[in-house]
Amino acid sequence: MKRRDAEIGAASTGRTGADHPIQRELEAVFESCRDIDGGAPADYIPELARVDPDRFAAAVCLTDGRVFSVGGARDAFTLQSMVKPFLYGTALHRFTPEAVHARVGVEPTGRPFDAMLILESGSKRPHNPMVNAGAIGVAGMFSHGSEREQVRRIRSIFSDLMGRENIEFDSAVYLSERDTGFGNRALAHLMHFFHMLDVPVETALDFYFKACAVRANCHDLAVMAATLANAGTHPLTGRKVLPAKVVRDVLTVMATCGLYDYAGRFWFDVGVPAKSGVCGGIFAVVPGRMGIAVFSPRLDENGNSVRGLSFLERLSKRRGIHVFLPAARAPVVVRPQPTRSAPLVLRWACTSAFESALCTTGGSNSDFYPELQAANPHRMAVAICTADGVEAAFGDADEGFTLQAAASPFSYALALQRHGMQRVHRKLGVEPSGNPFHAIHLDQRLRRPHNPLNNAGALTIASMLLGPNASHQLGDMLTAYREFAGSDQPEVDMLALASERTAGERNRAIAYLLRKFDIIPEVTPTLERYFLQNSVRVDCRLLARMGATLAAGGRNPITGRQVIDPDLVPHILTVMATCGMHDSSGQFAFDVGIPAKSAISGAIVAAVPGQMGIAVYSPPLDPYGTSVRGAAMLGTLARDLGLQMFTCPAPG
Repeated sequence: MKRRDAEIGAASTGRTGADHPIQRELEAVFESCRDIDGGAPADYIPELARVDPDRFAAAVCLTDGRVFSVGGARDAFTLQSMVKPFLYGTALHRFTPEAVHARVGVEPTGRPFDAMLILESGSKRPHNPMVNAGAIGVAGMFSHGSEREQVRRIRSIFSDLMGRENIEFDSAVYLSERDTGFGNRALAHLMHFFHMLDVPVETALDFYFKACAVRANCHDLAVMAATLANAGTHPLTGRKVLPAKVVRDVLTVMATCGLYDYAGRFWFDVGVPAKSGVCGGIFAVVPGRMGIAVFSPRLDENGNSVRGLSFLERLSKRRGIHVFLPAARAPVVVRPQPTRSAPLVLRWACTSAFESALCTTGGSNSDFYPELQAANPHRMAVAICTADGVEAAFGDADEGFTLQAAASPFSYALALQRHGMQRVHRKLGVEPSGNPFHAIHLDQRLRRPHNPLNNAGALTIASMLLGPNASHQLGDMLTAYREFAGSDQPEVDMLALASERTAGERNRAIAYLLRKFDIIPEVTPTLERYFLQNSVRVDCRLLARMGATLAAGGRNPITGRQVIDPDLVPHILTVMATCGMHDSSGQFAFDVGIPAKSAISGAIVAAVPGQMGIAVYSPPLDPYGTSVRGAAMLGTLARDLGLQMFTCPAPG
């Protein structure tokens, strides 16, 4: 018989009660997940395999310090990989972002947390600080000095985060991990070879193993998460633990990489930054609102708690905490605050972004086909359309270009609208792939495209939107895109369509691979639909309106027409945030921090939920297929208008 935890009730902070709505919701969700018994405790660290598999607890800490809990919320476990965001944040604060990112990147890997394929080509860095290799690299930065100094360093970090002096280690787990950590030793020696560690391998590993063996409970973990939710200020002690800018960076990397090769799906379903550990714990951060912790040792094949994932998904649905729900976003705060009307503010922002990008150099036009290569590299434009229909633009905003892959989020939206979430995602996932956009590559385990925004995924979506004949297909597609744009101007560029067909061999290869695995029913009609959507001609003003339709919950802000179901929009924005810039999506999220989709024409469309759509255009591209000046313009707008994900005003 399963052990039934005796402790169910509010944590004893003196400011909570069993009749509080959050407490009741916690208990209801907890009870709904209690009978989930899939998965098994981690066994590659022998001591973790000894834990009672039926332990189950959860806690919520609000940013005002109120704590609610259910189950054995005071029962301790080791933090394991849940230490990684806190070590990373502390390193950013103490050693500067430049020093940290010389050793570790911010890109998702598309692979398990302990994979040996951990180095970015060229840089030789681990992909991100949430995988083992990256965390060992960060640990090496703290590993100078004697062993006693290192232990004091770990205690100091987690004492500030937990708000208590008594920080304990589980020595049995530490020794077990140290004595069986052969995979981590392989990673560390590889990193040492590439000069990513400047301390002896065993020194860095010992610090890492000790940090993973820090003991905490759900109450502690919820408070630590709430510190991040509170822009780095501890909700109980009032102490400033981390700067707000560091917290934003940590939350961004957690969102894109925190659950490894399940990170995309978690953000799609739950919609908040989170980090898991093989102990069975997961903590999640709702910026400006709360920290959440859950513990249950049974893990799935990705190393995440089975009950924990279900608990967080159900709690997210009940409380509406997905960060791309408009209600979850803070209002726009313009920096600096201009004393102007809204249209002038937006005009000022567009002009500032345009002028700041003029000094950005590098990149070259796409050579995919002649028309793209021949585009004037000096053309530049930026346009904004707010969710209530206020528009502003600067530069060549009325000059046309083809949508290319910027069409993909809108085709994905149409497929979801027509076929439903379940049917669409039987054929494709929502995970970053870690590969270029045109890679002839599927998810190796599931034999399907990683996500709807790379070429394989976009072809899969195209197959779901086929009409009875070519003319019907064309009319249906143009009608939909015109509804997104609030205009009858979008048209197919016939020269671009001819070039797409001529230069489409790589996409034909992808299509036949999809046909081999029965992902698409027919190759030729699917390619025709895909080539058509890539060849639709718009300008920056129209593309900004299309982005604004997503930002406004699927309602076009110019016509007032509800184009797609508002419940679908957070999922579309999530996929744009995690996968929209392909193998540079993590860096873009880190630098710019708004959901966006790039195109090899030089266009980028972005959507800030509840606030605005943005479109930029400049043909020269970086090696990832993203407009160099376009990304710079978006970065300036995000900073000037306070649009970056997870940017919370500091308390007070």
